[in-house]
Amino acid sequence: MQIGIIGTGDVGTTLAKGLKRHGHSVNLGSRSPEKLQTFSSSEGIPVTNFEVAASRDADLLILAVKGSAALSALDLIGSERLRGRIVIDATNPLADAAPDQGVLSLFTRPNESLMEALQQTYPEARFVKAFNSVGAASMVDPILTLVDRPCSIAATTPRQRKRFRDSSNRLVGKWPTWAAPSPPVPSSHCLFSGVSLGLGKTSGPTPSNCCDGERCASLVAYGPEG
Repeated sequence: MQIGIIGTGDVGTTLAKGLKRHGHSVNLGSRSPEKLQTFSSSEGIPVTNFEVAASRDADLLILAVKGSAALSALDLIGSERLRGRIVIDATNPLADAAPDQGVLSLFTRPNESLMEALQQTYPEARFVKAFNSVGAASMVDPILTLVDRPCSIAATTPRQRKRFRDSSNRLVGKWPTWAAPSPPVPSSHCLFSGVSLGLGKTSGPTPSNCCDGERCASLVAYGPEG
C-alpha cells in the first residue's frame, strides 16, 4: 500500500519505519521537511509537506501530529484531498499543561472526542481511531503477553465494518477480529483504542473468546456510509 503519514514525531517516524519494513510505500509529511533530511536519507523514506504526503496517490493516511495541531494539519491538507479518504487518527487531546499528580490533562470536555470534532469538521473523510494508546516503542512488532491481545472493530454500519477490517488486514496482516456496532460518532470510547503492527490491544470490553490467544488488532471506526 501507498501510505501518507502526517507528522514526523516519534509516532510518525516509528510507523513510517515499521510500515516500510512490512513492505509498504511510505511518504512522511512535515511542516518543515528540510529538518528531516538526515532521517530521510538514512531511512530511505521521503519527507515532504502535508499536502504532498496526502496526495491522491496514497491509499491510506495516518494522522500522527500533536492533538492540538490535528485540525490545523487537516486544514493544510484541505477538504478535497480528504474527500472519501480513510484517515487513521493516532492523536490524543492532551493539553499543554503539566501533569497534575501524574495525571495528564485533556483539552476536550467530558463526553467530547477529538476525533468526533475532526469528523464533524471534515465529514467527507472516513476517520479510524488507532495507535493512540500504544506507546511508540510498542507500535511495531511488539512482544505482548496473552492478556494484552483482545481485539475489536467498532463501526457505524456492517459495510463500514467490512471496509475497515479489510483495510486493517491489508495494512498489518489478517487477524481474528470481533466486529461490534457503534453509534455514528458521539462516543468518548474513541479516545482510547490501540493497534500495533504485529500485535494489538484494546482497553474496551471484548468477548472472552474473542481471539483464543491469536494475534489481534483493535480499531474504532467512524465516518459516513460507503
